[in-house]
Amino acid sequence: MTKPPKPALTSSTEEKIIAAAMEVFIACGYHGARMREIAQKANSNLALLNYYFRSKENLFKTVCSKSIDKLYARLFVSFTTHATLEESIRSLVGVYMDTLLETEGLPLFMLNVLAQHPGLLAEILQEKNFVQGLFPHFFQQVETEIAAGRIRNIQPRELLLNCLALCVFPFIAAPMFKAIFRVQHAEFRELMAQRKTQVAEFILGAICIPKAPSPLCYAPYPLLIPAFPHMRPKDKP
Repeated sequence: MTKPPKPALTSSTEEKIIAAAMEVFIACGYHGARMREIAQKANSNLALLNYYFRSKENLFKTVCSKSIDKLYARLFVSFTTHATLEESIRSLVGVYMDTLLETEGLPLFMLNVLAQHPGLLAEILQEKNFVQGLFPHFFQQVETEIAAGRIRNIQPRELLLNCLALCVFPFIAAPMFKAIFRVQHAEFRELMAQRKTQVAEFILGAICIPKAPSPLCYAPYPLLIPAFPHMRPKDKP
């Protein structure tokens, strides 16, 4: 006699379990995390977790997979639908920063995965066709702009890494940043929201070739003047 299929978890219950698991894995690491603590944080019970996920390893993989699915769905629009490189960069930075603001623990969780299960993330990314599904359109846009002489000669993957690093590093370094500059959490979130524009402007200004008329070119001064008024360009006599 065959066993009846498991009843599906409600979406709200699953979301609570995933969020609680991510929090515990970040705080305790994979080896220090306990299923009982995850169940308590999710206001669930241990029997339910064991019934649906069977083991801590399966739950860990599920959290990884769900996190990547959420990011992939949002980045897909940024990387595949915009007509110009400028639009793609602005969308990429905005979407990535919004995702990090919604799930601030995601960068630390991913660092935890890389440190303790270095092959797991690569395995999940390959299964989901992450690289091939997202990057070709963006890389082609970069190469087109280089060939047209509108941006500097830069490897597309280097440009991508620069964009992502400028977005994610403040979240990784948030505890240090808050302590050094005595920044409260609400102020930190406000600063990160402002960076959506600032990072995009910085990247576009860095890759632009000023001699070539291009909508990608931006004068850096408006970003610098508020903090460094002495750098305002002097008017010619």
